[in-house]
Amino acid sequence: SYRHTTKLHFSVFPSPHISPVILEPYNAVLHMNKELSMSDDRKMTVMFENESLYKICTRQGGMELPSYSDLNNLVARTISSVTAPIRFTGPITCDLNTI
Repeated sequence: SYRHTTKLHFSVFPSPHISPVILEPYNAVLHMNKELSMSDDRKMTVMFENESLYKICTRQGGMELPSYSDLNNLVARTISSVTAPIRFTGPITCDLNTI
């Protein structure tokens, strides 16, 4: 039954406009290389970008200055909604293999 397990991977990429840490772009490049080499083993990869998350929080969320906890909350809600069909069974939920 292990072969039928759905494999998901979530990544958050940095933005130079939000974080002043100089090593983040280098880490993102190294991570992307690893992500592409491992994509054969996964069924689905979801990538987030900090600046896009920030814009979503300011435009749709109505926040003037979102904090990292607001961005993390948005990512957590998205991951929760994507993985809900896998975690819970019911008449309207399905497995990602059937989609």
